[in-house]
Amino acid sequence: MTDMQSTKWGFGPISIYKEYFIMHPVFENVSDHYNYYPYPSHEYYMEKMKKGANFLVVKGNYLKSNNILSIGCGTIEVPIIANSTRNAKVLGIDFSQTSIDISRKNCNELGLTNVEFMCVDFLEFRSDQKFDFISACGVLHHVKNVEEFMENVKRHIRENG
Repeated sequence: MTDMQSTKWGFGPISIYKEYFIMHPVFENVSDHYNYYPYPSHEYYMEKMKKGANFLVVKGNYLKSNNILSIGCGTIEVPIIANSTRNAKVLGIDFSQTSIDISRKNCNELGLTNVEFMCVDFLEFRSDQKFDFISACGVLHHVKNVEEFMENVKRHIRENG
């Protein structure tokens, strides 16, 4: 039997499994959480990509993009994009250095050289660079100010991007 309970003592949730208690730490900010628990689990994707799998099945000009920004790239989004669009430059940004380190390692294992990384909160990201395509999967629920986030996307997407 598994039961999840929240506590008011700085721990939580508590996983109760067969009379064992596992205390999960509570983090003051999201980046600390993802540094402790990098996401997503990348092993499955890496194993498949090393055997030639392509996880991007998309319509439109995405695969023809020359300059791609991945916001909140996590551990595997940049390797998936860069592996599918080897002619494009891919910039992955995330506020978890641990996730970036894992993503960089995954790119190196796949021999991908068309990637760059930055550890930064996207709300603070500034660049003169314009992108053909911007991806932000699983990010908005972590954003403090969605309007400011979308303004920054607008600032960095090229016309007709």
